[in-house]
Amino acid sequence: MSNYTIAASPETLLQQASMTAHDYFVAAIKTIDDQLGSGYAKEHPELIAAFMRTASSDFSTSIIMAQTQDFVSSICSAIRKAATNA
Repeated sequence: MSNYTIAASPETLLQQASMTAHDYFVAAIKTIDDQLGSGYAKEHPELIAAFMRTASSDFSTSIIMAQTQDFVSSICSAIRKAATNA
């Protein structure tokens, strides 16, 4: 089990969020321009926004699923243990 826990303060999380947004922004511009030509991202900011939403959504979904998997595994282990002790 991965057992994710958040130990950072709200202030740290806020700072990390803006750094993550910056990283997504830079990656969006590079990826779009690499695929569609230099300057294309600047001419189509809606693609930058869509890229950033997609990256953010993918990361969020992955973290939520990892947490859910850990939770379900813990419950299954507890049920198995209770069943063998009964």
